[in-house]
Amino acid sequence: MNKRILRVILVLTMILATALLFTACATPEDVVDEQPVTTETAETPAAQDDVEDDDNGNDEPGELFAANPAGTPVELAPYDPFPTFDSFQESPFLAGRELPPVEERLPIYPKVPNTVIPGRVDVTIGQYGGELRTATPNAVWNANVWAINNEPLLNTPGILGEEITGNVLHRFEANADYTEFTFYMREGMRWSDGEPVTTEDVRFAVESFSFHEDLNPWPPNFLTSSTGEKASFEIIDRYTFKLSYDAPFGGLPIRLAIRQWTGYSDLIIPSHFMKNFHIDYTDEATILANASARGADSEDWITAFFAVHVSSWETNEAKAEGYPTLRPWLHMGTTAGQITRFERNPFYWKVDQEGNQLPYIDTITSHHLQDTESVTMMMIGGDLDFNVFETTLANMPLYLQNAEANGYKVIMSDWHVTPANIFFFHSYPDAQWQNVISDVRFRQAVNYAFNPQEVIDIVYGGFARPSIIISPEYNPDRAAEIFDEMGMTIGSDGYRTCPDGQPFSISMDLTDRTPDMAMVAELFVAFMDDVGIRVNLRTLELSLYNERVEENDVQATVMWAEIIWYNVGEWVIRDGVGGTYFDYFESGGIIGIEPPPLINDLFVYIDNAFWLPLEGARGEFANWLASWQENVWGLQYLDSVQQPIIANRNLMNLDILQPTWGIGLAFGGEIFYFAEE
Repeated sequence: MNKRILRVILVLTMILATALLFTACATPEDVVDEQPVTTETAETPAAQDDVEDDDNGNDEPGELFAANPAGTPVELAPYDPFPTFDSFQESPFLAGRELPPVEERLPIYPKVPNTVIPGRVDVTIGQYGGELRTATPNAVWNANVWAINNEPLLNTPGILGEEITGNVLHRFEANADYTEFTFYMREGMRWSDGEPVTTEDVRFAVESFSFHEDLNPWPPNFLTSSTGEKASFEIIDRYTFKLSYDAPFGGLPIRLAIRQWTGYSDLIIPSHFMKNFHIDYTDEATILANASARGADSEDWITAFFAVHVSSWETNEAKAEGYPTLRPWLHMGTTAGQITRFERNPFYWKVDQEGNQLPYIDTITSHHLQDTESVTMMMIGGDLDFNVFETTLANMPLYLQNAEANGYKVIMSDWHVTPANIFFFHSYPDAQWQNVISDVRFRQAVNYAFNPQEVIDIVYGGFARPSIIISPEYNPDRAAEIFDEMGMTIGSDGYRTCPDGQPFSISMDLTDRTPDMAMVAELFVAFMDDVGIRVNLRTLELSLYNERVEENDVQATVMWAEIIWYNVGEWVIRDGVGGTYFDYFESGGIIGIEPPPLINDLFVYIDNAFWLPLEGARGEFANWLASWQENVWGLQYLDSVQQPIIANRNLMNLDILQPTWGIGLAFGGEIFYFAEE
């Protein structure tokens, strides 16, 4: 199909989407403060009826049950590390199991969730029961399940980075110059198998994992200082430990709360379990036998360790089944039909304001489907209860047309990312590519040839603004002039050559993450075609794409990138400049390719921000932003993009009153519950 005709069709589709949106729900408010935010307001299908045992004999969720009156409004108070309760309640789902009483399964001071910011989300006391149905286009990864099941060491309400409170860790203290941090654990907290969580689990994570050279050639950045020296680790008692640095590390609390989308496994590992797979505690023959018993046949103890160990990014994977966890739901296995099942953790350490042990929802199912289109069909059929990561404004007509009949609501939120950026891998090892992409004029010309407003109108239905990061000016004539000045003339085939006269093209690889990425990629191909630049587009399966990225075998891609001050640069560096350059910087030259000076400066700004507290980090972000604006390292052309959330009409505690990021809402999944019809 002619690319111009394709654009017209897409525009007409989005005009319909926008019209339907304005008749079906309120227009999202413009966000006026610096923070990107999420605004949600909509409705979804009813909670599931009772179901029988599944084929594996697992208990399925029963009737919805309210220990205390459900729907009672909750006034969210500031975080209290020392809450008190007259009594505790548990889900009837756990009845009949040989478990200690609920009060013995909770820490002395359980956590009352403070993931959402008071006043931004309508929060009420929930009721127990139900199954949360989700879906993903990937074989082992479900971003929705990951978000609602992740538990960082510390918490920042709304994931804004303005306040840091306890989470898995009870609380912390820092000295005046941020060189010493004392952390207090939750006394009485237990792993999902009932074993106590203590500083021995922290010691194992630090000394036997992070500082063990066979497992980690260099320690993780949060356990080193800005000078490269290892942190000093000290156990004070069974529930208290200290980290000390030889230089200020004001950025440590935000790192443990949210930066790099961290989880507790960075600093707490179930030592009673993982010692069975570690050479310092168990002989290698036994380790290999232990790993084999878990279906992880290995050649050596190191391979066996990683085959069994579950990081915070691996909670959807098969190896998470039977692995001790602190998350609200436990991985219960994947069926032949590619449905992964999760059920509530009986030792979960959070309660609501009335002392009801969380989570409210008993089970989660994750359907692993072929592509995002299949996920969309389940969404509009009312067969899913929650999705924030595989939705797009491009599908708004479908969402709205089917919502009432199929029992779901459409909640408008703001993305915490710029969702479909055009990124170039500057480190791609081809001499002609390096010669062209390293010339800032080429990147400027590509930006002039790209029409951000057309993308906003076609793909995002006007629910976005042009970026402040790079110029939004669309001027294809100026782009053509710059290409000509570079010596990239148009050949007999209608496409431009390299300055030396050799054929030139951009190979763009992407993976099926969200529908809008593919649409933006097609538009990019059309924009570049208009100015004589050939783009060869290819969609790869996620694991193959990641493999190519690791091998430095990708020229260009479409990918999201964080726009949050404390996280900006992480994905931008990996998929926006070239991971092998960053590998060199991060490893001190041990691996990777040495970056050019200006790209190295980008890394320095991000690295500096890592060590600094709030205001200092924002200053380094300003330096990073200035470099990106001047050098146009990639096309981050959008700002304040709205993102629909599809949720069951009766799924509660996610209806937004004031702007809130969608992922911040998902991080509070333990307070979601199904209301009765």
